Order: sequence, then C-alpha cells, then structure tokens
Amino acid sequence: MDKLTQWVKLADWPSISQYLSYVAVEDYDAADYFAKGLLYIYGVKKQRNISLALSLIEKACFLDPSKVNYQNTCSEILLQARQPAKALEIALLTQERFPHSAMSAIAVGRAAWECKNREVAYRSYQKALNLLPENLTDIRNQIDSMLLKLAPFWWRSLQGRNLEIVRRGEQHSGFLLECRQNKAFHHHYNLFQEVTEQAVKRELKLADRPPLQSKKIEWVVEKLGKPIGLAALVDLNLNNSRAELLIGFPDAVSPLSSVEATLLVLEFAFSTVGLFKVYSYVYSDNPNGQKNTLSLGFKQEGVLRSHVKDPHLKERLDLYANGCFQKEFFGNQALMKMALRLLGRIPQAQTCDGTVSLPSFN
Repeated sequence: MDKLTQWVKLADWPSISQYLSYVAVEDYDAADYFAKGLLYIYGVKKQRNISLALSLIEKACFLDPSKVNYQNTCSEILLQARQPAKALEIALLTQERFPHSAMSAIAVGRAAWECKNREVAYRSYQKALNLLPENLTDIRNQIDSMLLKLAPFWWRSLQGRNLEIVRRGEQHSGFLLECRQNKAFHHHYNLFQEVTEQAVKRELKLADRPPLQSKKIEWVVEKLGKPIGLAALVDLNLNNSRAELLIGFPDAVSPLSSVEATLLVLEFAFSTVGLFKVYSYVYSDNPNGQKNTLSLGFKQEGVLRSHVKDPHLKERLDLYANGCFQKEFFGNQALMKMALRLLGRIPQAQTCDGTVSLPSFN
C-alpha cells in the first residue's frame, strides 16, 4: 500500500494536504484526484466544497474505473450534493460491475433509500449483509437496523376473510376527515386529533414514513374495498417491545367485524413484529369500549384518575389502562378459535428461535 492510499485509509488529512502541495496539478493521477476530492469534502471544514469535491472524484473515477471505492465515494458525495437519483444510477452501475462488493451493495441501499425506493434498498442491504464478513459486527448491526426499518411487512395489508386492513394513504383523505367530524367517534378514538382538512393532509404526507422512524403505523379498515374503520399501533417501542393499540369504527358494524379487525392487528403486533406487549387506553365514558377490550384478551391494569381533559367539553376523564402479553394472546384458546373462524388461520407465535406454529384447536 503506497503512502497516499494509507493516509486516505487513516483519514490523515494533514499528510494528504502536504503531499499534494508538492504535486503539480497537471501531474495528478487518479489517486491524487481522489485524495484531493476527499480533502474538499472531509478534510478542512472551512474549505468544504461539495461541488469541487464531486468534480475531482468524478475525474478519479474516469481515470481509473477499476477502483470500486472511487465509484462508491462518488455515489456518497452525490447524496450529499442532494442528487439522489444520480447517486443511485452510479451505485447501480458500480454494483453491476462489482457484484461481490458489499460496500457497493450498501451504496445502492443508501441511494435507493434517499430515492424512496424501499424495495431496491431492502434487497441491496440484504445482499450487503450476505457479503460482509462475520467479524464486521458494527456494520452488520447497522445493516440489520436498516433491514428492520425497511422490512416489507410494514407496508403490507393485513388480510382476514371479510376485512382488509391497509396502510392509510391519500385515497382515504375524505374518510379520515369524516371520522374526525363524527364527534362521538372522534371523542372515543382520539380526543386530540385536529378536526381540519389541513391536518389530515399534513398527516397523510407523513403516512408512508417507516414506522420505526415515526413510531407508529396507521391503517384503514376496509370491507369489500370500502373504508369502515381505523386502526393503529402508536408509541411503537421496539426497545421495550410494546405498542399502544387504537381501533374504532365511526358507524355501527357487526361485532364480528370489530373482532376480526382487532385480531388482525394483534396478529401483526405479536406474530409479525414479535412485540412482547400491546396496551390500550379507554376513556372512562366509553364503558362498551372497555368491555369489548377485556373480551379480546386484555386485562385491566389500572385506572388513571382524571388523567385527560376533554378539549371540547372541558371535562376531565379517567383512563382505563389495559394490557395484553404475547403469551396471553396465543394462550387464549377462545381467541385462537375465533381467529381460525374469522381469519382462516391460527396466528403463529414469534419466538427468539423463529416462528413456531401453535397446535390447532378443534
């Protein structure tokens, strides 16, 4: 390894700067252009110049296209220059030429993420994980985190026999506004959501964010393609393996529809995500809601007295706190029989050893 390459590897910017001061620009080779570009992007903050750095790195790539690190760095700087589409184009071409390079796969993942192309990002990070040596634990852990953030299950619909629960989107704007304008429903579902068209539009712009970033996942319950209710897991906390369940219907629906929708969300929480606990808060002026919650396997854990103030009625309400553990859900034979009837399957328990099927109940 020559000295310049070693200094670049060590990020020894003073040595790089001193070395290049003795080399005439007309005598620069690819390594010199690459090192000079890195100086302008990472070396001296006061001299940081992304445009100049990019032009120098591109020159290095042109002079020596065999260096995969030149190409990957070019893609990274393009991201910093807020040119994600071009960064992805470079990264994909590099990955095609260097299919066994884990860093090229990571470069594609980073660029695809910035381009909001989750599918390409997910596949590329998977490839990178397969290519990386086992001893690079820090990088592997970072990729594991990205794979969890990008996992396709966050965006898939939840399918029962009669209902489908889909991620909310622009097509649901009218229904969401109607739900908020329904005073009785809004009061019991979420007192503190703004009841304006502008608020709905603002929230829908963020609806496609990864749940591990937004800490929530929100759905619309549909029957035969028509929206009939809302569901959500909020305050999603994977460190403590828990989330709060919200579910409700603005108009009257059959009890079985309510049960089916709740089972779908609990199956997602416990089987797909593998949460340890799901909890639910019910306002004290909603006794039917509390009764239904307990009938679905939740246990009342306490009452938070005068815990919330209704912003409209200016009254204080108690809050029932209810919780359900994963093992309680899967161990509830009545719920499992109901799931078989309404979902067409018995949910599977997620364990540290993978997914295991529970015995069927006759």
